[in-house]
Amino acid sequence: MIPKNLIASLPDERKRAQISPVVVESAKADAAGVYRRFNTRPEGLSDEDADTRRGAHGPNVLEKDRQTGIVLLFVHAVMNPLVLLLIVLASVSFATGDFRAGTMMVIMVVLGAGLKCVQEA
Repeated sequence: MIPKNLIASLPDERKRAQISPVVVESAKADAAGVYRRFNTRPEGLSDEDADTRRGAHGPNVLEKDRQTGIVLLFVHAVMNPLVLLLIVLASVSFATGDFRAGTMMVIMVVLGAGLKCVQEA
């Protein structure tokens, strides 16, 4: 059993959430103060205001929600240790003349990477 004082002395490796000061200030303010701070109103922005802000700040899309190209998805799918091992083994199979085993491994790599690309897309 590990002593509790030893566990308590270990550094906390969990990442802490980074909260913007603007969010903290907005949470403390009343509704009218938030509207003033962001130059808006309870009804929302007009189409012209929204277009102006979109032009100044870009679209309201999270970075993680942006579409990734199919080539990059395929590269990420292939950069898996097991898939890389299958590619190496298929290469060895082709080099030694075992075309049936090599072909099966290539088919497994293509199907696995293709399925992962479809799931991520």
